[in-house]
Amino acid sequence: MKNEFSYTLEELQRLYGRPADWVSHSAKPLKRRLKPWQEHAINFVLESYKKQPTPLSVRQIHYHLVSQTDLGYQNTLKDYNKLINFILRARISGLIPWYYISEEETRVSYIPPGGVKDPKEALKEAIKNAQYSIGIDPWEEMNRYVVVFTEKRELLSQLDYVTNRYYVRLVCFRGYGAWTRIYYESQRIKEMIDEGRDIYLLVVTDHDPSGLDIHRFYGSLLRFFWKLPVEVQRVMLTIQQVQEYELPPWAVKVKDPRAKWYIQKFGHDVWEVDALGRERMQEILEEHIKSLIDWNIWNKVMEENRKKQEEVMKMAEKMLEEMGE
Repeated sequence: MKNEFSYTLEELQRLYGRPADWVSHSAKPLKRRLKPWQEHAINFVLESYKKQPTPLSVRQIHYHLVSQTDLGYQNTLKDYNKLINFILRARISGLIPWYYISEEETRVSYIPPGGVKDPKEALKEAIKNAQYSIGIDPWEEMNRYVVVFTEKRELLSQLDYVTNRYYVRLVCFRGYGAWTRIYYESQRIKEMIDEGRDIYLLVVTDHDPSGLDIHRFYGSLLRFFWKLPVEVQRVMLTIQQVQEYELPPWAVKVKDPRAKWYIQKFGHDVWEVDALGRERMQEILEEHIKSLIDWNIWNKVMEENRKKQEEVMKMAEKMLEEMGE
């Protein structure tokens, strides 16, 4: 097995037999005359946002169309999938603003509210936690912006354990349904570029046909659709890591439409990020992030933040004393 593969966007495009600036089949704007249900869907979205400026979900649009019995739109998976594709292409064509449709969820965990019933205890907890929201972003001082992209939702909390410690943004996408989320990220990245920051986009996916193509998709969407001069760097999983740590393989899913291109380069084995184990995975991510840090600036900012946090805690202690605690 060859291991000389750096996972640049150009390499991934060639690996999957894509034109150099290709994004996806969905990226083509609408050209045909709209059907009645399609025109109704667009008008419904625009009027709904005019009444209340909050985004609709595609499912809400679906059920509204189902209720319109004269449109020939039915409550079936077939029609729903047509709607998903149509709404995306309508947004690409500029018929519906991107922010009129609700973005994909990035987390699956749920934290119930409350837990502290006594008001004084709640205030004490809030004051204690305030120290962690005080301070300067060290990446801003370094004139850099770092974000980690992943589709590994089940590993989100383990990755978050690292990214939080280093003030790094972590975004978990839902496979190819990430257009809305990447739209919002593209706006944030554009702001950082306009500020003159160096951009570091890091990706974590499995080493399989879909995992590598998702990596390609994120990069092509940002560079060729949103026209951002960026490169998505692969942190995990690489064939070099597979070989170095002798990770156990799975058999490739030959029915995957992306499998034949993957097999030509890597053979019939695939590997999951999970095979690294929690500690090794976190260590790899941490080392990659640390390699981007200017430690002179980092240490100075951390010291300033520590002093400010101590000030917050002194204020908190004084407030608690005044409360008779």
